[in-house]
Amino acid sequence: MIDPLMFRNSASKPSDPIETWGTEVYNAVLDYGGIEDWRPFFTAIRADPHGEVAQRMERLVARRPWDGVSAAFTVVTKKARGDADAFTQPWHPLEVVEPDV
Repeated sequence: MIDPLMFRNSASKPSDPIETWGTEVYNAVLDYGGIEDWRPFFTAIRADPHGEVAQRMERLVARRPWDGVSAAFTVVTKKARGDADAFTQPWHPLEVVEPDV
């Protein structure tokens, strides 16, 4: 079950259909959520890999810093869409950032 705190800045509730949850909820899940919070999104993406939830999450992941959460949502979406190489191909161009010295 998704943590109700993910809805603190949204008019939607956890009992509402996931497609009606505000973008604030999607962002909160990406920024602060854990596996239990991701589960409803993964379920929706697997059920409809080209649906609204998958597309919205794909857009949000593309705009955020690349991290393990971004990788998880990318792999789940690619696998749901039938990409057999989702686990073996690079998912995102990694940038090398030189430290300030």
